Amino acid sequence: HDRPRLSDAAKMTNRETARKLLAAATGRKIVVVGDLMLDQFIWGSVERISPEAPVPVVRVSRESFHLGGAGNVVSNLVSLGGAPRPVGITGTGADAAHLRETLAALGVAADGVLPVAGRHTTVKTRIVAHSQQVVRFDREQDDPLDETTIARLTRTAIDMCQSADALIVSDYEKGCVTPALLSKLLPAARARGIPVVVDPKPGHWRSYTPITVITPNQAEASRMSGLRMRSEEEIAAAWKVILDTLACEGVLLTGGDKGMLL
Repeated sequence: HDRPRLSDAAKMTNRETARKLLAAATGRKIVVVGDLMLDQFIWGSVERISPEAPVPVVRVSRESFHLGGAGNVVSNLVSLGGAPRPVGITGTGADAAHLRETLAALGVAADGVLPVAGRHTTVKTRIVAHSQQVVRFDREQDDPLDETTIARLTRTAIDMCQSADALIVSDYEKGCVTPALLSKLLPAARARGIPVVVDPKPGHWRSYTPITVITPNQAEASRMSGLRMRSEEEIAAAWKVILDTLACEGVLLTGGDKGMLL
């Protein structure tokens, strides 16, 4: 409640800055390396409770598919006018086909998306009735990829970075992003001179170097720094631990409905 109000002039300056940033994003080639997922929504209505168990019976009316995980990053970049180039894996079945079709509907090429036999495409299915989520179930496989597949992903990502304007690593710890991949990809991006942004998972965080900016949420930053982050002093100390350890240019702390701190 004590937050200072922006003047009209400041609001105009912020809007002009936003317009310039959006204009600068148009057409930029951005490689997105990470865990691609498919979000499936099954929509319907509930009119009765099952006689077999105390659960609602959902009468299905439609279903829809959207990109999730690193795919959501791709979708957001398209909405900002960018030209994302995803690098990741899928399985080989119908879910993989749905994911590729969803990319194609956005006008995004899937030549960097490698099918892996015997691997599940990550799918998160949500059943929604009367605008309320009834249940969610996940089909996923998060064990590490084999060395051959990691080597193929690494070569693909490095090749794409040669003509890219930026690199985003979107890590959900589903097996696509590994220390072995990062140890070759990140130095190659640095040699190319392009900015690198990482949405991290604490399990890999010391491997995120060299990078430009890292974007942990508060829980991730707490695990990475070893600090509880219950005060402004602890938040500042956590930033310093992450900055000093990774030698990156910035930490963008994401806080959901509380906004972001750079």
